[in-house]
Amino acid sequence: MTEGFKTRTVLPGDDVTDIVMKSPTPSSSSSSKKDKKHSPKIGPGLTIETTNLLLQNSDNHDKETATKTIIRVTRGGSLTHRPHSNTYAVLSNSKRYIPSVNDRVLGIVEERFGGKFYK
Repeated sequence: MTEGFKTRTVLPGDDVTDIVMKSPTPSSSSSSKKDKKHSPKIGPGLTIETTNLLLQNSDNHDKETATKTIIRVTRGGSLTHRPHSNTYAVLSNSKRYIPSVNDRVLGIVEERFGGKFYK
């Protein structure tokens, strides 16, 4: 575990944006490649929601668009941080497989046999 990060229990729908964005940053003398490497990543159990906000200036009635990014929990468990890859993930003990993006596919079921015997 990294210094300053404490594993905590989270529930689906929780907003963990502040926790993830407070992750340790590399030294200020690093290059942009290193910054990208050390920027926080989200793992299983977390998702990014992006919302476009329409802002209106009351003085001159100009309209501007701002983007708000929120990191939300999709399944309950313990929010953990892996320091070597700077990845945040939710660890849970579920007895069922929950697919996620970038999972390896071993095979695709195209047809089932057995009729009424498996009901």
